[in-house]
Amino acid sequence: MKFRNNNGDMKKGIEIFDDTELETESETCRTNKKGKLSSGNSSRNFRYSVYTANQKMSQGTNLMTRTLWTIILLSTFFVILAAGHTYSSILVLILTSAVYQEVISLKRSNEEDKHLPLFYTLRWYWFGVTLFATGKLWWIPLIGIYRDSCTLFNIVLSYHSIISYSAALLGLMAFILSLRRYTLKYQFSQFGIMILTLLLVVTQSVFMIANIYRGLMWFILPTILVICNDISAYICGKLFGKTPLFKLSPRKTMEGFIGASIITILIAIFLGNFLSKYQIFICPQNNLLETPFSMWSNLTCEPNLVYIFQLYEVPLSLQPIIGKSIYISKAQMHAIFIGIFTAFVAPFGGFFASGFKRALHIKDFGTTIPGHGGITDRFDCQVLAGVFTFLYIRAFLFKNPKSFSLDFIISAAKLLSKPDIIRLISILEAHINSFNSTYSV
Repeated sequence: MKFRNNNGDMKKGIEIFDDTELETESETCRTNKKGKLSSGNSSRNFRYSVYTANQKMSQGTNLMTRTLWTIILLSTFFVILAAGHTYSSILVLILTSAVYQEVISLKRSNEEDKHLPLFYTLRWYWFGVTLFATGKLWWIPLIGIYRDSCTLFNIVLSYHSIISYSAALLGLMAFILSLRRYTLKYQFSQFGIMILTLLLVVTQSVFMIANIYRGLMWFILPTILVICNDISAYICGKLFGKTPLFKLSPRKTMEGFIGASIITILIAIFLGNFLSKYQIFICPQNNLLETPFSMWSNLTCEPNLVYIFQLYEVPLSLQPIIGKSIYISKAQMHAIFIGIFTAFVAPFGGFFASGFKRALHIKDFGTTIPGHGGITDRFDCQVLAGVFTFLYIRAFLFKNPKSFSLDFIISAAKLLSKPDIIRLISILEAHINSFNSTYSV
């Protein structure tokens, strides 16, 4: 049999089986199993049996490889997590840069890039500019304590917005100057892919770092839930999957989706309860740098009210199921909503990635992780869950100024200008005097 490769060239001397032929041979084998097979049918039956056996062996090997690397990845993740907030943030940055590299390389031409040496540098220049511009979400509040002792930090913090804008303009000017007449289409298509990746991946990944410094609970919760949802969907799909979920990815089934959603919500209930009880998970980290594993002995704080367990009365409609009252913290209640989002919405990040791969006619984004594909194949749902967690806890848990720790307020106060600091002091003095007058009466 002959087949064509993607360029339409004929390959000879290699025999493959397409789905149509295999189905025909399978049907032939079934209809003739009671009678005597002809030599042609015997040959087809043999070829089909060999193909099926090889396929099963390949699937078994792939499952073992996938399981082994899942264990390795999870073990590495927990070790880095135990090292502390700084090292978890570095992990997110490394993974983000890996995803960025994989996506921008999909339609990259090495031949074209040879004639555009500046273009490769520009890709990573824009990556750095994006991380710098989004600093107000993560690194700016953390270096505020060094403002008085470092002139450079003081300049960066004072003029962050204009520096970010100027850096972006410089990158745009460099891109325009790099344009060549015969590579315009390639350069603009690469620029478009780069900007979209920066917006959809890099910018949103920064929210995950902000979650880390808010308290490790808000990083661990969505991350673990996405991992559990992915594994549960695979297992439930293998065991019970019959109904395709959507046409673009027939291997994803409705049974796998529903089963994984139920398991994810149950895990969210458990994690919300467990993580709320320990200070290492709920205390915010206000220092940019820390000694590895030092948080286990040094990180302490007064628990925020959202982490305090209280007795709540259950609505009448739910009392037959749950009981008249329940002992729970607000953080655990909100963890359930994050679990619901992770179960029903976050998987669509993976579905989007599947559609994108189909459009480009590729199986995986890369081969970095054996049995899994590229970093992007494992990171696609994490971005959605991380951004939602950041916005959700900011809207419903920490919107009240009383929710901020004293250390956070002190760090924020150090970012104020001199007139604002004087005004703040006068307000605090008036507030203290009002307390004194109240107690004297």
